[in-house]
Amino acid sequence: MAKKKVNVKFLIGLTAVVGGLALALFAGGVWYLARTSSAGFQHRAKVAEEQGRYPEAANFLANAAGKDPNNRELFMRAGEMYERCVSIDPVYLGRADAQYRRVLEIDPTYQPAVQKLMDEMVARLHDGAAGTDFYTALKKLSEQAVSSDRNNPRYQIYTRVASLLQWMFAASFSRPDAATEKQIQELAKLAEDNPDIADGAFYLSQAQMAIARNLRSDGDTDGFHKLLDAIQGRYKAAVAARPQNPEVHWRAVLVYSVLHDSDDRADHQDEDVKLLKAALETAMATVKPTDHVYGDVPEIALSEAEYLAPPVAGVSVCGGTAIGP
Repeated sequence: MAKKKVNVKFLIGLTAVVGGLALALFAGGVWYLARTSSAGFQHRAKVAEEQGRYPEAANFLANAAGKDPNNRELFMRAGEMYERCVSIDPVYLGRADAQYRRVLEIDPTYQPAVQKLMDEMVARLHDGAAGTDFYTALKKLSEQAVSSDRNNPRYQIYTRVASLLQWMFAASFSRPDAATEKQIQELAKLAEDNPDIADGAFYLSQAQMAIARNLRSDGDTDGFHKLLDAIQGRYKAAVAARPQNPEVHWRAVLVYSVLHDSDDRADHQDEDVKLLKAALETAMATVKPTDHVYGDVPEIALSEAEYLAPPVAGVSVCGGTAIGP
């Protein structure tokens, strides 16, 4: 029987086609792997950022971090990019926090992540966040921050602040127990030693005002007046020690206003008005035009307007976000 001839041309063509497909698949695989690698996602994030597509850039960076799960800096970059998206949709703040918390899973002492989370929590406090769950979260984060840096007075202050806020929220009509008294004493020392961290003295004064109201309700007028005088004295010292710190003076405005409304002694009320006026004028003279002020300061400023000089040109007292401590 005659042998069949091999179709060489067909085999060559088939080999070329199969080889081409293999090469294409290989090249495509290499391209895909490069595109979906950490470096590839970072490149795509860079392009998206340059084009102003910030949510896409943030997602790409988060994917890049997921491909390199021990890279703290990548998670930080993803969180910061999500923060840039908050003006588009506030939901991105939660995504930013998730990136920073992922960093703390890698390294609980990594200060950039700790500071980011503390800043966000304190901003929420200034914006009026309250309640058992929030105060518990603030205390937990503050304690974690203290563990990461035991020499940081800001972290120490907010740990005590959170404890006092928990007490005031849960037991505003009861006397402080021994543990709460200890927190008050520790916060008083921290506030005295660190006057630039204005929330220390402010929330200490809030706790003491709660105690003072209880004293007045119990008929202890002398104790009530003594505590009001202690609060006023603390703020006199604070504003004298920090004449150019608008945050300290904004907080003084709030405290003097409460003292004025609480004190039943006419001479002390008059003094509180003078102190309030001086503190507000100083704050408005030293605050930068781009700064925001505490949410309730503008209302107080307006209510006390008859005592004040005309506002400083170019300084706005509108806004709701606190100056970060």
